[in-house]
Amino acid sequence: MVIFSNVDVATKVVGEFVDSIHVVSLKLRPG
Repeated sequence: MVIFSNVDVATKVVGEFVDSIHVVSLKLRPG
């Protein structure tokens, strides 16, 4: 069960990281 919870946490962290990178890329995009 610990492994599954760790996977859930890792998935959430990665998802938030990807979202933040997407927002930054949109801000850096010219226009």
